[in-house]
Amino acid sequence: MNFEKEILISFFMIRILLENKKTSVKSVDYRVPVSRAPWSGQKITQLNLWHIEGHYDFVNEVEARVSLQFLVNQFIHCKLIHATRDRDRNWSEIFVCSDFEIRKALYRISMDEIRKIFSFVGADYSDQVHYKWDAKIDDYQVTLE
Repeated sequence: MNFEKEILISFFMIRILLENKKTSVKSVDYRVPVSRAPWSGQKITQLNLWHIEGHYDFVNEVEARVSLQFLVNQFIHCKLIHATRDRDRNWSEIFVCSDFEIRKALYRISMDEIRKIFSFVGADYSDQVHYKWDAKIDDYQVTLE
């Protein structure tokens, strides 16, 4: 439980960095490899939420690449998050889906990939920031390079 909380807080921090334009466009454009298992159509309730084997079709699971922002939203708005361990009892992967995606698909991401995301975003700084006044919003539009 504490591990999952730490992961959620870490992804929330990434969201803040992205939304406040504290990274370069490289983080905005970053695509994350995940596995996507489609929803089986089985009813999901608060009492059976964790029965992922019945709720999702792992036979038809496919590899996909999703935007970092999409993945961040899966963690921030997660309805289901479940971390698994390997044979050595190390955290190996996380299953996650938001309240919006719960009846669409479940996403699986490896801990190695999560480490790569944290390292990449943590070292990503914008080379240039451009400001242009936008009268429609009565503020500056900010673009990164």
